[in-house]
This record gives sequence, C-alpha cells and structure tokens, in this order.
Amino acid sequence: MAPSGHSDFLSHVSLLPSCASAIFLTAQVPARTQPWPMLTWEQCLLGTNLPPPLQDLSETWSLIRGAVIWIIWICRNACVFHDHRWTDAHMHQTLWDAILDLGRANWAQVTWTFRTHPTGIPRARDKFRAIWEPGGVFCAEAGDSIQWNYRHPAIGLFR
Repeated sequence: MAPSGHSDFLSHVSLLPSCASAIFLTAQVPARTQPWPMLTWEQCLLGTNLPPPLQDLSETWSLIRGAVIWIIWICRNACVFHDHRWTDAHMHQTLWDAILDLGRANWAQVTWTFRTHPTGIPRARDKFRAIWEPGGVFCAEAGDSIQWNYRHPAIGLFR
C-alpha cells in the first residue's frame, strides 16, 4: 500500500473527477447545480457521447482524455520502473500542465497562421477559442496574447 498522501497505480481514478470538473466549468454549467452527474467510464476513457450540456465540447474533452491517458501511463511507468509513487497533488498538477501544453501548442499553430496564412486567421482563432477559452478555465485572451490559468480548477461534487 502506498504511503499516506501518495498514489498507488489505481489512484489515477481521482483524475477523472478533476477532468470532469474542468469540462463542466468549461461548458459554463453553474457550480450551484452541483452535484453534477459523474461521467461514465465509457465517456471518460473511450469518448462515448457526452451528456447534453457538454456535447459542444467534445473536441476539448478528447484532448483532456488524451492527456489523462498519457499521465496515467507516465505515473504507471514511474511506479513500475522506478518504484516512485506520485502524490495526488503532483499527479493532478502534472495533468493540468499536460492539458495546458496542448493548449499552448494549439496557440502556437494560431500564431504560425498569423505569420504565414493571414486569410486563415479567423478560422484558426475561432477554433482555438471554441476549444480553450469557454468559461475561462484554461485561458483568457488578452489582445493578441493568451493568459494561461496555471492553477487547476477545484474538483466539483458529483453524484
């Protein structure tokens, strides 16, 4: 058993409510409506259809799910090959950093479009906004730059 405050391999399950909270907040589902319905394993790992308030964010959810699977793999490798157990706080922050890395990579594509394909700017910027800006969970636009939210959102209540 892992020491208190440390994760064993199965504690990656705690990442799912964290990610579900981010997607509910991105969809701007009011916090006062908590407890939110917990997403199913199929929705979390396999990408089956999201419930109605979240359906417009399926591309954002796909990116988040990919980051979760990647972090679970890295955490598992640390445990199996190095006998190193991540704390829950480290696991959650690493996941949030991985999600923001995806957003920053997407923003780099947008800025590349600014320089090389001016006619594609509206489409690239609209797509970026649709994925990363709703609810201000991940970032906020400040003129021609992006302010990233480096603190992951609080985990909501689920039923």
